[in-house]
Amino acid sequence: MQLKDYRALRNLTRAAFGKLVGITGIQVWRIETGRCFPRAATARAITAATAGAVTAADHSAAVEANYKAVAEKQAAKAGQGAE
Repeated sequence: MQLKDYRALRNLTRAAFGKLVGITGIQVWRIETGRCFPRAATARAITAATAGAVTAADHSAAVEANYKAVAEKQAAKAGQGAE
């Protein structure tokens, strides 16, 4: 399960969830959007706080999706410049 989905089910803001695991709401946003991968201790804290509903594999999927989206945007820009 994605962290964003978990928070929505529990009606938790990014800031409130961040307090549970010892990070800021901004850091939660970065993890949810795949802008960064959490440190090992943070990933373990997220897994513990969600009782295993959100795991490191879920974070990896978010990061991979973000990288793919960035690559597609860059390819589209490169294609526009070639015209």
